[in-house]
Amino acid sequence: MVKKSLAAASIFSALLLANCGKEEIGPVKDIGIYINELDANGTDWIEFYNSTSSAVDITGFKVYDDAADKYTIAAGTIPADGFLILTCDGTGVGGNASFKLSAAGETVYLENDKGTLIDQVTFPALDNGSSYARFPDGNDDWRKTGIPTKNETNGSAQAATVQNVNRNPLIPTSAQTVTVTAIISDVEGIATVKLYSRKDAAAFTSTNMTSAAGVYSATIAAAGSNGQVDY
Repeated sequence: MVKKSLAAASIFSALLLANCGKEEIGPVKDIGIYINELDANGTDWIEFYNSTSSAVDITGFKVYDDAADKYTIAAGTIPADGFLILTCDGTGVGGNASFKLSAAGETVYLENDKGTLIDQVTFPALDNGSSYARFPDGNDDWRKTGIPTKNETNGSAQAATVQNVNRNPLIPTSAQTVTVTAIISDVEGIATVKLYSRKDAAAFTSTNMTSAAGVYSATIAAAGSNGQVDY
């Protein structure tokens, strides 16, 4: 459920899905170590996955979004069928990467300690807490998902993503109805989307949202008097 306040007139605007235009660096050598999931929502991180049956030491591996600024992993071992998280805070200290990830999308590369490219991924714009992940772990099927699974298996199915949540009018009077719209997608298919709303901290009530080309909408009844409406 996406909760917003009409009284505060707050709104989250989503970024348009876009890829950066970096040229690929290749070829890629598959050694069973993969970039498995990325999050670029502010607390940026990259999850690495070891698909092999033995632990792999990735000390000396390099990860980067710009070939001029390759970050060398000082120490790290990924257990068999396990994960390792690299925080990308731009500091380059304390085991954290020297770069941050772009929420607008970009390409990330991974090299082994010999300088051979072993994986790369171009991820789209990420917003509203979504991440970009392989389904299942280590697979070639990348999807944007609404529920990040940091340091855990991605499973076999993505969670629905919610983008471009808007309302009209933006600042309603107590006599006006409010139409809420959102772009919601899920490659597994969507059966039902519900809009939950309430006034002045009362119990939430739900309304089924209708869809037109992936844009879902529903209407909140006029409040009738001043107060705060959450949805």
